Amino acid sequence: MKKIIWVILFFTVTLAYAEKGFKTQYSETDTSYQIDFVLTNWDLEVKNIDNVLYQYISFSNSTKTNKKGWAELPFISASIQLPAQKNVSLRILSSEYIEVQLEYPLLPSRG
Repeated sequence: MKKIIWVILFFTVTLAYAEKGFKTQYSETDTSYQIDFVLTNWDLEVKNIDNVLYQYISFSNSTKTNKKGWAELPFISASIQLPAQKNVSLRILSSEYIEVQLEYPLLPSRG
């Protein structure tokens, strides 16, 4: 019964995040948990601040980094509940990315 509740909760959260520009896929075995993130809706946009052009990553409903002077970048996260009796270690098994040539510098964070 508890597992069914977690599965329903997971799918509810997944559907809620599907509207936010990324999808998550969760799977588990007896020895591992895996979360996959797929970005589905982002764009580069231009912003003029004090007659200086900047580009920023437009990503709906995301949190942005806020270290003053550094690039303002969106980030995403997901939470899973881990059993209390297990030792857990984290490994990033793989990642995929594309390099994008910018026309203008990235918008700096205001901090």
